[in-house]
Amino acid sequence: MEFLACLLVLGLILMSGSSAASDLCGDYRQAHDYLNPAHRERLLRVVEEFHFTEDIKMLRRGRGAALGADLSYTLRHFPNHHEALYAMVRYAVREGTEKPPHSDFTMDCWFTRAKTINRNDDVVWLIEGIYHQRKGRNQDAVASLTQALALNEWNAETHYNLGITLFRLGEYQQALERAKDAYSLGYPLPGLRRMLEAAGHWED
Repeated sequence: MEFLACLLVLGLILMSGSSAASDLCGDYRQAHDYLNPAHRERLLRVVEEFHFTEDIKMLRRGRGAALGADLSYTLRHFPNHHEALYAMVRYAVREGTEKPPHSDFTMDCWFTRAKTINRNDDVVWLIEGIYHQRKGRNQDAVASLTQALALNEWNAETHYNLGITLFRLGEYQQALERAKDAYSLGYPLPGLRRMLEAAGHWED
């Protein structure tokens, strides 16, 4: 009986800890999947009209509220809203912080929420990889970008950014492979090719 009682107490402790961890990134009662057409049709226009204007997208100013608050509102309703999530990334990088001013959560939480809503949204993993890349966390960037590529091998942006990150890590052959895939898919920017050429690792 004592053994069973201990197991029960332990289970309650673990459940409590798990709940506390999820609470750090808020609840999901208002959250909708950005890739779900029904969700977009019903709510997206209203959210974007008031909380994701062109000024907010370009990080110029919020619409009545603080910039971080407007971005947070959009991401609370659509955690995997690609442009809003990327705007929050740019805001965090610009401000040099993991929790931008007036943002409800840290960037880790925003990515957790986006992946909780739709774990198969490859663009979320891509944006997370770009964030790690810009913060100089190249190994983390490789992990996120590799997952994005596993979900969608036809995204040239993912191939390109993974190639950039692999180049920074000195993995030139792998970077070359990603570069060739990116360009075969029509990626327009020549930066990665030029980096490989300058380092003597480009092959036609």
